[in-house]
Amino acid sequence: PKSTAVADLAEATKASLAAGRNWAVFDLLGRPEGVDWVAGEGGKWVEAGGVVSSSATLWLRIPTACAPMPGAPWTAAETADTRVRAVIWRLPIGAGEPEKVKEIEGFGQVVPFRPTQAGRYHVELRIVPKHLAKHLEGLDDQAAIELRWAVGNAIEVK
Repeated sequence: PKSTAVADLAEATKASLAAGRNWAVFDLLGRPEGVDWVAGEGGKWVEAGGVVSSSATLWLRIPTACAPMPGAPWTAAETADTRVRAVIWRLPIGAGEPEKVKEIEGFGQVVPFRPTQAGRYHVELRIVPKHLAKHLEGLDDQAAIELRWAVGNAIEVK
């Protein structure tokens, strides 16, 4: 029999997926601790997957840390030289190419962003995983390459 906690987690996960409030994370690189992507409008918060007007302010909280997943061969202390960059993209509604609208470097920042056009805005986190260098056995130069770390669902601006 399933425990109540497991059943509650399963229901919360289903609800999050249905609402578009999720992140795809390459957790081998670490967990983006504290990341958030929301919109503020009229005194209310709208989560990723939601729709807001062009008067809304989008807010990105860049991860405060790159935390190891359970069983990782590295520790949080080893991430001191790890670099992170956040990219906010606008995907036009209908046809058109994605547009990079803002880039921010560094952990722990809270960044407001005012969209200037309608579209679906989403965040991509990129990481230079220097904390993995000593674990790559002869491929340590790969830890100096910027990689996609996480991608969040969009907030639609009308």
